[in-house]
Amino acid sequence: AEARFEELKSQGIEVDMVLIGKKGSAYFERRGFPIRKTFECGQNPNAKEALAISEELLNTFLSGESDAIELLYTKFVSLIASTPSVRTLVPFS
Repeated sequence: AEARFEELKSQGIEVDMVLIGKKGSAYFERRGFPIRKTFECGQNPNAKEALAISEELLNTFLSGESDAIELLYTKFVSLIASTPSVRTLVPFS
């Protein structure tokens, strides 16, 4: 996430973050990254939590505040390995 942030910033693209989970929120807050909103939910968000997250993201995109929304996450490979992954949610390609 930090590498992607720096990559976009070096291209002159303004970036802010919507963070999900306590660990990620604490990590990026301590380092002074621009955070739009945080959501604290467990490993499996319920429908109400998922709706709140999706509404925040879609409203930001539909209002024109954001040109794109990317999901950055760690993809499980094995018990001892995971890989960072990026997926563009909107606009659809």
